[in-house]
Amino acid sequence: MNKILLVDFSNLIARTFYSFNVRTSTGISSSMFFGTLKVLYNKIKKFKINEVYICYDKKPYWKKTIFENYKSNRRGLEESLGTTYEEYIEQSNDLKLLLPNFGFKCMSYPSFESDDLIAALSWKLSKNKDNEIFIYSTDHDFFQLIDDNVKVLKTTKGKDIIIDKNNFFEKTGIINTELFKNILAFSGDGGDNIPSIFAKRIVNEDNTETWVDPPRIISFSKVSKILSSPHNSVENLLNGKINPVKGIGGKTENLFIKINEEQREAFNRNLKLVSLQDGGHKYDILEENKALLKIEIVEEPKKELIKHLLQKYECDTISVDNVFPFYYIIDNKTYIPKIDKNNFLDMMKNAKNRHFS
Repeated sequence: MNKILLVDFSNLIARTFYSFNVRTSTGISSSMFFGTLKVLYNKIKKFKINEVYICYDKKPYWKKTIFENYKSNRRGLEESLGTTYEEYIEQSNDLKLLLPNFGFKCMSYPSFESDDLIAALSWKLSKNKDNEIFIYSTDHDFFQLIDDNVKVLKTTKGKDIIIDKNNFFEKTGIINTELFKNILAFSGDGGDNIPSIFAKRIVNEDNTETWVDPPRIISFSKVSKILSSPHNSVENLLNGKINPVKGIGGKTENLFIKINEEQREAFNRNLKLVSLQDGGHKYDILEENKALLKIEIVEEPKKELIKHLLQKYECDTISVDNVFPFYYIIDNKTYIPKIDKNNFLDMMKNAKNRHFS
């Protein structure tokens, strides 16, 4: 099997920035830089990965044209990070310089988020049944993409968990990926500021708008119980026909009984926002606009750049739990071969064996 790792870059660097607390001898934060390399090394080694795709977000997101408030609940990086903002941006930019030189395919496309790219790649790569695809992210939206040879790999409390087609129900409590998508369309996604179909639109004094969901009446878990019942279907629910389900409460049932055209339109809007099962369509967009698709693949690694960045963040000396990150051999002269399944692990040895000329 050809094992492929699809990485949600923004998700990964946000986690490593906060999970690792390391600085160089000169006081430079290296948490994200070091942590990201350490995590990628660990996954490549553990799961014997042959290819790595790093997927970036690129604003403005197309989903804003569907729903203007999409992700508007998230504070800007500068506001949320405060005094650590410059450290975050610097390490992120340095990683973007470094990763293509490690043989990874780094991708971005205007208006696409990483999940759009990963959906397109999953659709294309899964057609080859010799490919085993791991999507690395803690974002549960990727559960929609799980298929015969597509899995989600996430790390929780230091433990790697693989969700695949065989254990999908056990790990999620949801019968299948189609149902997962429809639950999100009804209940919304608070993380992305997508309201439920029952949310009320409120116009504020400054002409901005806020969407307010009925408190404690609608939720992912309640919609999951409703749709998991064999007596309830999406079509029936959208037509105000709901069979009682134990544990959801009369107020929630009443919302569905009184469903109207506005709420049906909100369902269709949400479906466009949450669905990742249109990977074929997204791939067609990339194919038709190849000039806009940026794929960084470095055939000849920039040795001095790699050396500079690894030295800058002192990746030859920093250790976390006695695990060392990437290294490269310098034996009188710099030697950095293109990384592939045959030489990758040879490049990852204890830092005490690493020498600079």
